Formats: sequence, C-alpha cells, structure tokens
Amino acid sequence: MPYFKRELIIVENERDLPVFLDFASRHSRFVIKPNDGRQGKDVRLATVHSEEERKKIFLEICGGGKSIIEEVIEQDPQMAAFHPQSVNTIRYVTFYHKGQLTKICAVLRMGRGGNTVDNACAGGIYAPIDLDAGVVCDYGTTHMLEKYLYHPDTGAQILGAHIPKWDELNRLVEEVAKVVPGQKQVGWDFALTEKGWVMVEANDHPMIQFFFHRHGLRRECDVIYQAYRETLIHRE
Repeated sequence: MPYFKRELIIVENERDLPVFLDFASRHSRFVIKPNDGRQGKDVRLATVHSEEERKKIFLEICGGGKSIIEEVIEQDPQMAAFHPQSVNTIRYVTFYHKGQLTKICAVLRMGRGGNTVDNACAGGIYAPIDLDAGVVCDYGTTHMLEKYLYHPDTGAQILGAHIPKWDELNRLVEEVAKVVPGQKQVGWDFALTEKGWVMVEANDHPMIQFFFHRHGLRRECDVIYQAYRETLIHRE
C-alpha cells in the first residue's frame, strides 16, 4: 500500500473470519468503514483485546454488509492540534485529462466536539487553502455556514494556518492522480502522519466547495467543461 501506508482488509462475509482475526490480533484498535457509506456516516473506531471480542465484532461487521477495516492513522501533532479527537484531513480536488492535471481546490477539514470524523455533515469545519502557499486563506465554515477564526473546541487559529509539508503533499497529488487516469475528477483525502502524508481515501464524485472560496474557479471549471464536452462529441 504505497499511498495508504497502513494495513487494510475487506470484510464481506463469514469466509473472511481468518483474515480478520489475523488482522485484529495485530491491531487491537482499528477503523470500520461501511463500503457504501457516505459523509463519514457509520464510520467508527473499535477496540478489541480477546478472541471472544474479535469474533463478536466480526459478526457485527458482517451484519452491516461489506466493510473496510483499517489500521488507525496516528496523525502528526501539528494537524492534531486543530482537533485531537478526529483525524484532520486535506480534501484535494483534482481533474486529470489527456495527461494534464488541474488542481481545482483544497480544504482543511477538522472535526468538532466528540466526533472522530471531520466530515462537514458530522459537524466538521472546512477552511480553504491557497494552493500555491499552502496557507488557510479564509475562515473555517460549517455546513450551516457558521464561521470561525479559531477552532471552537481547541482555540487553534484557522485563518492563516500553514499546512505542514505542503510541497510534499503537492508532489503526492501529482503522482496519485496519474494512477487511474480514466477517473478524471477525484476528491483525495490525505492525513499527515510521522511517515509523511498518507491517503485516507479517494472520492469519485467529490463536491467542489465553491462557497468556501472568496475567489471564483472559472478557469478550473472551463477545463472540466471542455473535457466533458469533448467526451460527449466523441460519443455522438
């Protein structure tokens, strides 16, 4: 897993019990993500220590359908400072077409309250990042359009915050965008760890957070429009 940099398995049915028991014997804490989940819903942390606990939670997982089980991400203290209870990520939206990468936008996502996820629909806070400087360039905003200069739980300053190792993240984005070139638009979620930036997940229908930006995205949207227009013409 060169981009994930952690162990992941898939649990779909009872045949996956041996793989799960092996995984859980090495990772007493792990993340459970329903495969068809959206917006961070039903994502949860689990802690198991005994064989009995592992088998019990395995049956619970199977009852909920196909799930991804992941080793816990230990985030860098600089990113944890915004909200320690959640893994605070960077959502980076890109468009890749004919070998040309367009970086559309990036936002810092932070959890809030007791939530372990940073999704806006779970009460999280988003803040736009200047793609050139790697600096948060506006207030943090919730999906209810509440605005924050400082994180309401930790007091960490949002506007003007520098994202650590931004150049490293940009290089990673330029690399991963070419791995599946047929998927033109992707919303990449990255977390910073002591191993550097790691991919949390990739979203094939990402929302472009226009309302988090003071400036327009006309140039980026023109690139997307022209690419899809070419696709439609070729199909006729």
